[in-house]
Amino acid sequence: MADEIDSDSSPDGDQHAGNVDAEAPQRGLRQVWEKVPPGLRTVIPLALLVSVVIVGFYNWVRPSRDDWSHLPDRLICQMQSVTRPPPALVVDSVGVTHPRADILALVVHFAQPLPAAPSYQLTYRLANNGTPFAVLTQRPGSDDLAISNTRADGADVRTDLGTHARRTGPDTVEMTLDLTKFGIQKDFVNPAITVSSQLDTPRGEPMAYALQVCHG
Repeated sequence: MADEIDSDSSPDGDQHAGNVDAEAPQRGLRQVWEKVPPGLRTVIPLALLVSVVIVGFYNWVRPSRDDWSHLPDRLICQMQSVTRPPPALVVDSVGVTHPRADILALVVHFAQPLPAAPSYQLTYRLANNGTPFAVLTQRPGSDDLAISNTRADGADVRTDLGTHARRTGPDTVEMTLDLTKFGIQKDFVNPAITVSSQLDTPRGEPMAYALQVCHG
């Protein structure tokens, strides 16, 4: 008598069992879905669709960044208790604006028109949340200011539409800074500026004055 072949031991048996195991979860999900009432079957996909639309709409309309939310309109300036500078070198106010994207704009107003160049020297040191990021100095024979990045070992920053600074009036210096050039991208923006000044004297020795610290 020929030996009976056990179907479970056939070469196709293992493959068949594997197919059964793979199809089991699908059948289980299908059975669960078939037990859901017809009305609820319609509501669930609609609810998921509405949720996706709401999340997508929120991501579209929400502000791309909220790190400018505490930006002050102006900075309050204080003078250290050393030699007080003459009125022409005293910072009267610093206006602060956020014109677009990652741009920080500062407008420094002095109490009186600045002295004739090059008899004076002003240095502006900028910080964000207490961390220095830029130094601005006067360019000889020009109203423009040179900008260096203190986070990049004092490397010069090339000026363009988004980053530049210059004297725009007798008593006004304006600064426009693209903060991404200084590695500031995800930080809260809370600027401060320290102004150091010196004035040439008839004896030829510059007179250094008290630091003026302006913060929000």
